[in-house]
Parts: sequence; C-alpha cells; structure tokens
Amino acid sequence: MKFSSFVLSAALIVQQTNAKCVTYENVYDGSKSGRNIKTPPRPDKTMGYYSTNNVTAEAKIDLDVSEIGKLFDGETDGNWNLAKGIYEVGKNGVEENGNTLSIESMSLALNALNGKEIPKLLKKYVDYFGTRTYGSDIVSAGFLGGATSMERGNIDLTSFESGAETVTYGFKGREEVSKKGIQYLITPMYMHLKLTEAANLVEKNDDVANEAAQLLWDTAVAYFTGSEFNVLVYALAGKRCKNFGTCLVAEEVPGSEKDYDGCAPTNVEIFKHLKYGQKYIKKGKKKNVDKAIDRIIDAMLPPFMQGTLRYSYKIGKGLYEPEGVNIPNQVGQKERAEGFMFVAGALPFVHECSPKLAKKVV
Repeated sequence: MKFSSFVLSAALIVQQTNAKCVTYENVYDGSKSGRNIKTPPRPDKTMGYYSTNNVTAEAKIDLDVSEIGKLFDGETDGNWNLAKGIYEVGKNGVEENGNTLSIESMSLALNALNGKEIPKLLKKYVDYFGTRTYGSDIVSAGFLGGATSMERGNIDLTSFESGAETVTYGFKGREEVSKKGIQYLITPMYMHLKLTEAANLVEKNDDVANEAAQLLWDTAVAYFTGSEFNVLVYALAGKRCKNFGTCLVAEEVPGSEKDYDGCAPTNVEIFKHLKYGQKYIKKGKKKNVDKAIDRIIDAMLPPFMQGTLRYSYKIGKGLYEPEGVNIPNQVGQKERAEGFMFVAGALPFVHECSPKLAKKVV
C-alpha cells in the first residue's frame, strides 16, 4: 500500500517520549547469542541485534565517511581532493573482487542489477530520479560544485539568490551535499542491496543457502550502523528525534543520563524487523523475510521528513549559521544544501504516492 510508509512515519515522528528504550549489548563478531543488558544506551549499544557472523570489517566503512567529513572541514582544495580519493577508491572497507570497497563503488554497483536483484527501495528512487546513479551524481555535484542532470530532483550548486544578493556556492554548501549524499543516499541503499541479496537466497530446507543469507543480512546491519554508530543513517534518526523531542527514554540507572538522543523510535522499529528477518532466515521463510524488508523501508522515512521540516523552518526564518571568517559569502549555504538532501531522501516516497505533489515540493 503506497501510503503505509507515511502512516508509520507520522506515528514514529509524534511518538511520546515516555516510552522505554530497552537496550542491549551489541556484538558484530558472531561470538554471542545475546542477552539483555539494562544500561543506558551508548554509541556502542544497539537494539538487541546479534550477528551470526563476524562483520566487524564491513562495519568499518563508517571510518571512510568520518575521514571524508574531517577533510571537508578543512575547506581547502587539497583536503577535498584527498576526500574525493577516499570516496572513489576506499580506505577502511573490506575487500570485494580484489579491491577495497569504496563508497562510490557502492553506488555504481546498482547499475549491474537485474530482475529480483533490484532492491524495492532502489525502485522507488529510480522511479523518481530516473537513474540508478542518483547517489553518485549528487555526491559528485558536491565535490565539483556543479549541477545534476537527472529526470527529477536536480540540484544546482553554482549560485542562489539570497534577498537582493547572488551567493556563489562554496565549500560550506557543497560539503553538505556530498557528505549527506554519502550518509543518507548511498550507504543506506547498499544496506538494502544486501538485505535483498539475503532474501533471494532464503530457501526452505537448505541450510547452506540460509547460512549465506544470514551473512548478507548481518552485513546489511553493519552498513546501517557502522562501527562507531555516529555517521551513517542510523545516527540520523537520533539527531532528528532530539530536535523534535521524540527520542525514547532510557532505563534509569543512578548516576547516568536519563535521555539519549540516539534512541530513536525509527531505529527501534528498524531493529525490530532486522531481528524478525534474522529469525525467519534461519527458518527458511522467504515471505517473512520480504515482509521485514518492507517494514524496514517504511521505517527509514521519518528522519527525512523531520529533516525536511527542520530546514524548511530554518530557511523560512533565515536562521543561518554565521559566515566563516576565512571564507566569506557562504551564509545560508549549509541550510539550503542540507535541506535539499533531506528533501531528496523523502521525495521518492512522495513521488510514489503523487508525482504531481512531488513536483511542487522541489
């Protein structure tokens, strides 16, 4: 049902903060079957998912994202070239087909997919943008300071009008487009590619196929959170629930923080269905695994809606970060660029429901 994701999204956005956030020790090395740890959630804690396989290496893709972000902050051509090299070639990721997995290759890998290999989430985005390389197209526009030429959802990073002044995009705006494109468009879709590959392997009465599926499912979770839980799409839900006052309340422990901005209803919902899928992979029940993927897709929308609302408000009110001392004439760039990236994440869902409405939003 096309509107199901919007119904769930609205529910998660307004969820009351008096709900309890029960957290669990997180293990990605396949060494534990899981046990309830009633402590306040921390960046090294997550919602009770225990991998069957050792996927700690895969989770380190977030180290590439962190390094790219730090290089962006330098706001020099030299730093940006180094960042672009990590994006294109990779540094901390696992080896795939003899090469280190890079974030750009995550996006380009989508071109080779056919039939049931194509993730359902990708179909939504291709239907809107008109290309499977929408992620790398947008990120490249940020690196180069240019414009995209997709069917819909294009961004022009040359200049914009601010009152009576024409502002030329610089590092501050371009950084938000490339960084958010990496965090919120490319790596989440690669997660869904692995979920889809896992579902396609699930077979009743075939333990070998199901074990291979479980490895892919664990890998998808690693690409969702990363190794440090602070820069991939998992972290986005925590930031936005804090802005909107919808973060869940952690178990109270003397001397500890009561609230944790990473304990977002969205992430609780996603992990609920990640655990559900893991359970039914082991049982060889593909329909149940497919159902879990559908619910995960629905649950990924709320942070994009929250981000769209947040930056629409900031732009409308002119609530901009101050200009940099060394790089003037960048006021409003961060807010405009970051706002676009949240709109880009949400519009494929809007377009699925109403192409006419999606056209008005841009």
